[in-house]
Amino acid sequence: SQINGYVKELFDNLPVFSSVRLRGEISNFKNHTKTGHLYFTIKDESSLIRAVMFRSAAAKLRFAPENGLKIIASGRVSAFVRDGSYQVYVDSLQPDGVGELTIAYEQLKKNEEINTYITRADESLSALGFTEHSFAHVMHVAEMAGYILQTLGYDERTVELAKIAGYLHDIGNLVNRVEHAQSGAVMAFVLLTKMGMDMEDVSIITTAIGNHHEGTGVPVNAIAAALILGDKADVRRSRVRIDEETAPDIH
Repeated sequence: SQINGYVKELFDNLPVFSSVRLRGEISNFKNHTKTGHLYFTIKDESSLIRAVMFRSAAAKLRFAPENGLKIIASGRVSAFVRDGSYQVYVDSLQPDGVGELTIAYEQLKKNEEINTYITRADESLSALGFTEHSFAHVMHVAEMAGYILQTLGYDERTVELAKIAGYLHDIGNLVNRVEHAQSGAVMAFVLLTKMGMDMEDVSIITTAIGNHHEGTGVPVNAIAAALILGDKADVRRSRVRIDEETAPDIH
């Protein structure tokens, strides 16, 4: 214990270890759900180091860390007396080479819970005679909304928020077609909050989704406007699911 305590004291008193910046890949990732702390290893081509990110710092992340993700970590190095080991205490974490919201958008598209809701919502709309509202549609809306804002010169954060809103915009159809924008906004709020997204970003996305339907919504912000345009621009014959040419499509 004395030796380990002495080693910790050396780490804590040497300026070189008080502020470090590491570039590498996450492995052995574990989210300790009871405490909110994150435990993982940062590795490069020839070495690795253990890392911990406490709940207060992890709560500020706009993406979910996962194994294989290349990151840049900032923090301090210290020793853990009980185990006689040293590790990085991470204060901030960011994806290496791409933005946090870009990672969040890609993770969103792989989220099994969200994709199940999209699938089941589309099945309900199909039974009601509506056009296709599954992955082809939500991907079109997401990419179109992002493209519109990117073309108009909006920053990367706004573009990625629009994509996320586009992917989630019709999820409320799982509940009912009537007022699906409002129910979808509530669902998106819960899902994104559970994923740990920044509350400012969650609020913007929630507002856009709640205002995307022509019957009840208005373009209250740039993302809502891009979402409306992206949604209404998805005009494809392949979306129509009624075989008879004379039969009107309910949507």
